[in-house]
Amino acid sequence: MPKKIIFTFAFLFAAYTMFAQYALEKQKFDYRTYTPQHGDRYIPFLAGTFSYLLPGGGQFYCGEVPRGLAFVGGYATVIIVMSTMLDATNAEDVVVGTFLSFAALHIWSIVDASRVAKVKTLALRAKDEESSMIFLKPKLFFTNTQDVKTLGVSLNVTF
Repeated sequence: MPKKIIFTFAFLFAAYTMFAQYALEKQKFDYRTYTPQHGDRYIPFLAGTFSYLLPGGGQFYCGEVPRGLAFVGGYATVIIVMSTMLDATNAEDVVVGTFLSFAALHIWSIVDASRVAKVKTLALRAKDEESSMIFLKPKLFFTNTQDVKTLGVSLNVTF
């Protein structure tokens, strides 16, 4: 049984550190500066709701699959530890400990999903602002004085 627990923790650590995009974005953007705007890709309330229904669901919604797997794996770890401890110790203490562990993981998952959604949205907004755009529009001009037609192109460049 200890091999299963060690394997579970090793899997969770590898999954959590493999794609650490949120960790990088968290250093640049503070979730407390988030204000909702129309067209946001990730909605914090929706992310929190998904994590309420399934711990890690909000992280999956935000594209942080390894982070979501870490929460699912945390639940699996609590179940594995609980099942091994039921045989050896007082069942009442194990049930209380399991309930507290589930509650802490569940609340952490909901709060984390909301923060991940806010940070990822702020990162997407910054990326959209940094992108450059080029617009070419053909125009046909008429001058009244000489009855001359002029063809031109307007160029709008945004960096």
